[in-house]
Amino acid sequence: MSTPLRVVHYVNQFFGGIGGEEKANLQVEVREGPVGPARALQQILGDNGLVIATIICGDNYFSENREEAVEAVTKIFNEINPDMVIAGPAFDAGRYGLACGEVCQVAQNVGISAVTGMHPENPG
Repeated sequence: MSTPLRVVHYVNQFFGGIGGEEKANLQVEVREGPVGPARALQQILGDNGLVIATIICGDNYFSENREEAVEAVTKIFNEINPDMVIAGPAFDAGRYGLACGEVCQVAQNVGISAVTGMHPENPG
């Protein structure tokens, strides 16, 4: 049996189960294992992958503190060293979509495969 893919999932404060707009200033945090929709992702991956961590960040925080958020996400990726990053899906949520796109770009910049999903008209 091959080694399961080590996956990190990125979600915003809502999908991280922290709150709505009142928690949109949440700084980047990482939780071990699957949180929120990452639990369903873990079921889909089965034995082929393991969600090793979930990164959560508020939509406002990411968009208003881009440099700090990117630095924090980069540090997490370098420490955890996943095989793949999955961000979102961001649907039609603009700030969330921009953050998901940025997280995928950060992952690719450090050599990690990344994917996100969103509505075609999302600015991300």
